[in-house]
Amino acid sequence: MNKEDVQTQRLLLQLGSCYLNVARQNQIDIDSGLALAGQRMHLDPQLVIDESGVDGGPGRRGAIYAFRPASRPADLDSAIRNLDAARANLDWARDANRLYPIVTLLGKVYLEQGDTAKAAGVFLEVIRRAAGSGNKRAEALAWSYWGTYSAFLPTTIAARIERLERADTLYQQMGEIRSRIYTLSNIGYLSVAAGRPADSRKSFETALTLENSIGFRYTHYTLDLLCLNSIIAGDKESSVRYAIDEVRAAESTGDSTALAIIYARRMFVDQGRSDNKAELLDWGRKSLAVFARWGEGQQAYPIVFTVADLLAENGKQGEALQLMQNQVNASPPVNPAENAQAFLTLGDFYIQMDSLDKAKSYLLRAEKEKMKWSLKMGTLHEFLLNFLLGELFFRKGQFEKSRSYLNTALSYPMSESDFRRIGLAQKDLARIDSAAGRFKDAYLHAQRYVTLTDSFRARSDIRQVAELRAKYEIDKKDNNIKILNQQAALQEARNRQNLFTRNVVIAGAAALLLFLALLYNRFRVKQRANQQLEVQKSEISQTNAALQHLVQEKEWLLKEVHHRVKNNLHTVICLLESQARHLENDALKAIEISQHRIYAMSLIHQKLYQSADVKAIDMSEYLAEFIRYLRTSFDNSEKINFLLDVEPIELDVAQAVPLALIVNEAVTNSIKYAFPGERNGLIAIGMKQDAEGISLQIADNGVGIPPSLFTTPSASLGLKLIRGLSEDIGATLHIGNDNGTVIRIRFQAKFSKSGAGPEHPIIKKAIYV
Repeated sequence: MNKEDVQTQRLLLQLGSCYLNVARQNQIDIDSGLALAGQRMHLDPQLVIDESGVDGGPGRRGAIYAFRPASRPADLDSAIRNLDAARANLDWARDANRLYPIVTLLGKVYLEQGDTAKAAGVFLEVIRRAAGSGNKRAEALAWSYWGTYSAFLPTTIAARIERLERADTLYQQMGEIRSRIYTLSNIGYLSVAAGRPADSRKSFETALTLENSIGFRYTHYTLDLLCLNSIIAGDKESSVRYAIDEVRAAESTGDSTALAIIYARRMFVDQGRSDNKAELLDWGRKSLAVFARWGEGQQAYPIVFTVADLLAENGKQGEALQLMQNQVNASPPVNPAENAQAFLTLGDFYIQMDSLDKAKSYLLRAEKEKMKWSLKMGTLHEFLLNFLLGELFFRKGQFEKSRSYLNTALSYPMSESDFRRIGLAQKDLARIDSAAGRFKDAYLHAQRYVTLTDSFRARSDIRQVAELRAKYEIDKKDNNIKILNQQAALQEARNRQNLFTRNVVIAGAAALLLFLALLYNRFRVKQRANQQLEVQKSEISQTNAALQHLVQEKEWLLKEVHHRVKNNLHTVICLLESQARHLENDALKAIEISQHRIYAMSLIHQKLYQSADVKAIDMSEYLAEFIRYLRTSFDNSEKINFLLDVEPIELDVAQAVPLALIVNEAVTNSIKYAFPGERNGLIAIGMKQDAEGISLQIADNGVGIPPSLFTTPSASLGLKLIRGLSEDIGATLHIGNDNGTVIRIRFQAKFSKSGAGPEHPIIKKAIYV
């Protein structure tokens, strides 16, 4: 690497320093990453310091202190003292080009001291003066330092990206490709942290294109980040291709700075393919060997855990256990996450080796440490801990304990790598419930086990196909290069052989000219035809634009109609409220009931004109808001709980209004009559869609409907309305008592859209209002 030109060496150090900073998850700063990259690459970090442009004397000493690792206060104070001394005798009017780098470095130091206001002041001064004088390089460097060295906080990421984008624009205008590569890489890192994978991928792809355009061979840093981006996006085929390419690039250049992580990435990309464990282990061992060479045992923990799991899956529990014990002894865990995973992994291995007492010891230690790690790691290890305890007690024959832990495990979030354990949990629960006579639960768990097993096999097949396709593309590319080389050699031979044909070519020039004249004539005819087509295309485009405008006007008018209907209904409600002040008893109740019915329709129109789609209303949002309104409308609603289980189903207004009125009548009756005295209660509203249609259920656990109302429906206006409205939408209606009143309605939607995807078999959706 030290044989490369200075610009290439500087770019390599910059990419390596930021990569190590990100790989260590900001546990080291960028300057520490620069020192570490220089050590591994055998390059001088001074190359990066020199880019600032500070000349000799106190300015140069200040620059050296400014780039010292770890941002120690003494180094930062020395940097400021020397940089202040360097600019003391300089004047912006005559020495601007010398002041730009000095003041920019002061901004970097202020950022590392945490004085963001002071840093912003000096950066903005450089940017303003440089822009005014046309010094794009000084302006770009100020934007770049401000974006690169600002603290990594969720609140600063967007501003950092914007500053780096300004620097990239200036570098692009100056044609400084290497500076653009480094800047785009930093934009890509921050875009990943901001949760913007598309922007991140675009930045890394642009950086890779620029690297290839200048013949920069050290593309493995950018390729690894593209691989990570593809993993996040779920693009398995691209992740395999990038993983293969980055290994090839790193090995061909001899740069081992990031080789341990690159080997590990190759292993993680392939993980889950059940027929390729030996190759996965090979990648993992290569990664651990590089970590050992650099003396970075602490950084190797995630790879050690994965390699140990692979060994255990291959039946080599003893070797896996020895690997874990060696790792713990050589580099004891220093943070709660490593400590927790070490205990869990050892417990897992002892379970597989049927050493249940030892397994119990490690798992109980992990459970004891649970509060320590959960403060920093949240529920990261909760699934694995509860699963392993459930498996342990299952093997010990303590089935109820096992059942409790396994159900707890399945209540936590899970990742794709947990598929195998989820399946085992479902299998164990099926056996436990079957033995206990809970045959329905046993059947459900067994069904989920079969579904998960089939899904795992399908995912494995997809990953294998993706890798084979990626390998095929790479092999095809290599073969194409060989073919092109052969074709070049053949072409050279043909050129020598074709020298004698020049006289024949000259003799045929006249015929060629005639042919060209005919060809030009045909071209002119075709050009005129194309011009006519362009005119027609323009006319069609204008017509389409006019039609689009009419559609937009129509939608606007429809929204305005809904708005005005809503306002009119609201006016009616206000009039009823005014009238209600002068009424009492039955007349007042009638007015209040009418207000609720009118509000139900008013809310429909309000939702429609506020929605982007004026043709349909989302019933999950509508019902939640309407139930809140009803709850606040009655004095006794505080003793009643409401449970909503409503899928995001969209209906047109012709069906939404009758359904809203049905819900109003049913819920109002439950609030008023289902819970006499001080009795507490629950009202549940559910709405779901399946292949047979849409079902709505309103149920309470109150006193139920008096049997006389079933035989004399005209005695209750509310029930009469419910029946009539159900007939209006062609629904089947069932009203009965089952530990309270139950009203079920099933109908076919004239127009509906359900946004609910397939539910996980262990997930239930419920909203308490």
